[in-house]
Amino acid sequence: MERHRTALASELERLRGTAEWSVEPVGTVPDVGAAEYLEARLATTVRPGLRERLAAASEEAAGDAYLVATARQDEFAAALAVLEGEGYELRVTGPWPPYSFARLP
Repeated sequence: MERHRTALASELERLRGTAEWSVEPVGTVPDVGAAEYLEARLATTVRPGLRERLAAASEEAAGDAYLVATARQDEFAAALAVLEGEGYELRVTGPWPPYSFARLP
C-alpha cells in the first residue's frame, strides 16, 4: 500500500464527487449486448443530440455503466427521463460507488 500511496490517492481524487449509474434496456432486444442495443437506440433517437446530452452528463461510459459527477446527476436523470418519455424501457440503478471506473496501480 505504501508503495502505491500516491497512485491510490490520485485515483481516489479522480473519483471524488462521482457515482456510477447502470442503465439497461428492458424487454426484447436484438442479438447484441445490452450496451450495444442502448447505444444503437440512443444513436437513432428522434430527438437530435439526446445521446450527446446523456453522454455529456457523464464523464465516461463502460458498457452500460456511466460515471456521473454528483453535480450533474439531475441532468443525467433528465436525459434518461426523456428516453423513457419516448417509450424506451430502461432499468436504471444508482447511484453506486464507482466500482467499474476504479483503476488499481
